[in-house]
Amino acid sequence: MDTKDYFDLLAPGNPEAAGAACALAPAVLRLLHRIAITDPGHMSGALKECLCLFGPEACYHLAGILRESMSDYDDRWMLAEVVARLEPGLSAEFLPIVEEWTREAGRAGEPRRRPFEEARILLDELKEARRARIRMELTLKDIAEWKATEHARVVIEQFKAVTDGIKMSGDDSPLSDAWEEYKDQIQGQESMFFDFYALQIRELAQAHVEELPPQEQKLLWMGTGAFADAEVEEIFAVIPEALVELVCQAVGQLADNEELRHQAMEWEEEDEWEEEDEEELNEREEGELG
Repeated sequence: MDTKDYFDLLAPGNPEAAGAACALAPAVLRLLHRIAITDPGHMSGALKECLCLFGPEACYHLAGILRESMSDYDDRWMLAEVVARLEPGLSAEFLPIVEEWTREAGRAGEPRRRPFEEARILLDELKEARRARIRMELTLKDIAEWKATEHARVVIEQFKAVTDGIKMSGDDSPLSDAWEEYKDQIQGQESMFFDFYALQIRELAQAHVEELPPQEQKLLWMGTGAFADAEVEEIFAVIPEALVELVCQAVGQLADNEELRHQAMEWEEEDEWEEEDEEELNEREEGELG
């Protein structure tokens, strides 16, 4: 095939469209060349922007040009992985086209392998490994949260012991002890004494966590948000404060789920009583002034 034949292939039967494509080609190639130099990803950056600007097929064929120019196996592998990550499924979509070109070039005797097949296999293996890791992390998280609940029960018993005989809500309150007061405020509305109880629970949780063996601390660590957000090199660096927070959260969940020994205070009804008292007071004032 000569240049004219290639020109006709740009837009068969439409010379004007083919001419327009040729006019745009320098600008497109110039832009991609610039991106390959200035983008931190270089080749992968150019492929990514080609995908975004001109679509999957343009990205695929640009990668194909690069691949044909590479003789090193490692370079081809890297390119294949980049393309497979950018747009999975491109090989299957455009395989018939590439096979036809291969036959035209008289290379039909070569092994027929999907372009970027190595990357597809690698990504499938990575996907399955990632799923296994996620399942393991979820299992460990469930175990850690269960252990945190067990430690929270110990902290609650300690809280009941240190607050025995202490009650902030007054003698006429239906709340029998400090734990009931804490539960009432978790399930209802916080009072001015809530922070005092919360601080007491946190101090008990901190002392309890510090006494745990390292293996138990590491297990609790896997249930914390800090562990989930940690970088790879930081996942084994247990943060004690995160363990304390996990146990305190478990205490709060137990307090929220445990049934109160009395009916929780209906704050809306109290507001209604205040409105009724105010109306009665206004009526009495109007009567006296009248």
